[in-house]
Amino acid sequence: MTIRTKLSIWFVLAALLPTVIITIFAAGDASRRFRERAIEELSEAEAIGRSELDELRRDVANTLKRALDDQRVQDFLRNVTESSEPIDDAWSFAGEIGQAPGLEFDYLDFLSEDGIVISSMEWKEYASYKHPHWERIEDLHDGSVVVGPVRVVERDFLSLRAVFRPNGLVVVGGIALDMRILSGFHISSRAQVFLLDRVSGRVLSEHLTDYESRMAAELEDKLGGQLPEDSTQISLASGDYFFRAVPLGRNNDSSSGAILLLYPRKELDEAITGLLTTFLLAAAVGIGLALILGFVIARRVASPLRQLIYGFDLVALGDFSTRIKSKRSDEFGGIFNSFNRMAEDLGELRRQLVRTERIAAWQEVARKVAHEIKNPLSPIQVSIETLQKVRERRHPDFDAIFRESTETILEEVENIRRIVQEFSEFARMPEPQMRPTNLREVCEKVVRLCSPKLGQVQLEVSLEELERANADPEQVHRMLVNLVLNALEAVGAEGMISLRLERAQELDGRWARFVVADDGPGMSAAVQEQLFTPYFTTKPKGSGLGLAIVQRIVEQHKGRINIESEEGRGTSVEVLIPV
Repeated sequence: MTIRTKLSIWFVLAALLPTVIITIFAAGDASRRFRERAIEELSEAEAIGRSELDELRRDVANTLKRALDDQRVQDFLRNVTESSEPIDDAWSFAGEIGQAPGLEFDYLDFLSEDGIVISSMEWKEYASYKHPHWERIEDLHDGSVVVGPVRVVERDFLSLRAVFRPNGLVVVGGIALDMRILSGFHISSRAQVFLLDRVSGRVLSEHLTDYESRMAAELEDKLGGQLPEDSTQISLASGDYFFRAVPLGRNNDSSSGAILLLYPRKELDEAITGLLTTFLLAAAVGIGLALILGFVIARRVASPLRQLIYGFDLVALGDFSTRIKSKRSDEFGGIFNSFNRMAEDLGELRRQLVRTERIAAWQEVARKVAHEIKNPLSPIQVSIETLQKVRERRHPDFDAIFRESTETILEEVENIRRIVQEFSEFARMPEPQMRPTNLREVCEKVVRLCSPKLGQVQLEVSLEELERANADPEQVHRMLVNLVLNALEAVGAEGMISLRLERAQELDGRWARFVVADDGPGMSAAVQEQLFTPYFTTKPKGSGLGLAIVQRIVEQHKGRINIESEEGRGTSVEVLIPV
């Protein structure tokens, strides 16, 4: 994984992790706050509902008290208590008073102390009969307000009624509790209000829309006339709701009914979803910006690092003239300057080392040449001394001895001439003539030249088409021929040799790689240490200059040579040349 990729990933993580953490905490906090707000609104609605009911109770009691202060009512009550005769049309009096302007009761009953109906708005047949719900009001004191059923045409309806006891009689009057009273409970446009009538077992809505009617019917089926034990939430087909119930009776008495307040969770969920969407969009934008910023910064960081790495690769290959040109004034500029100074110092050290090695090499060459020339000088000297002695003694076989000695002298002189010629060729090796060169064509010529010498040896060839390199084709050709012939001598009569030309991808593809490998006997570590020493050879008739020439050609092309060998497993020679 490149440093550019790593930096980009770190930037994305640096933007992503805080965003995720903030989103999670913000969503949780928003959910809590929305929930608290919904519950707060329901609590406010509950408080308003209780206040409205108290106000409604006071209105009913005050309205009935005003009715009792009416002169007609006082006359009627006095006539009832003082007269022993039945009063004509007494049953209809309650209806007349109940519908009077400013009063408008839904229910109004005049009863005797034992609960017998004297006059009633509900139904005239009640006259002279005991009130059907007398037991609910017989113990109530003067001015009490009660929520409970009233019977109309043999059906009970939920009502809110006040009770007064004037002149030994009982007067009960009030209003029906139906959807009309729900209008006072709208503290929020999101809340929905329903009336639970436990007298009739129904749930009523305010507006009687189809949607509210379906909800009321579902509430009616779900509650079954009873309040749920968990009075905070309720689930319906239309969704989940926060739930509150305001009992209609005093002291939280819900035996007759209650006001139901429902706050839909859908809006809460939508608000949270919207908040999450906003955070996710912000996170996506932040991650995108972080990715772009990370890519830009990573590129600015990775680019000089790649320059530096490539510079080190060139120096490692022996190109100490490498310099990194940059006008940067930051830390990378300092690193580049240090690199350039290091390359310059290494180049100077290399030149000093080369001079030292050259002196040592020439000393070694001189020693080798002296040794090689010394060997034939001894038989020459012996032959000449023999001729001198034979001539002085006038030996009868002088002619035969002379012929034999001169032949020995000539043979050894030829050996000296050959040694001097090889030394002269190595010492006077020409400078390369660089020009654009097709390396694949050079390899193909080598294959054609060496193929007749292979015999039973197999040659595997793999050649890539590379761009032209600035090289001396004759010297590259000579280098490859030497390597292939060395491999051929190593494998013997049978074996396998491979010749490959490919692009060195690990060096940005700017180098050509030649590989000549064989499956011969390989070499020991001691032999590998002296491979490039002039006149060192393990062959009976070798000159010891082949690999020295190859190394010189590689150095003149600013390349690198590497030999890997293991006894019993063959040898592989790798040559890198810049393209």
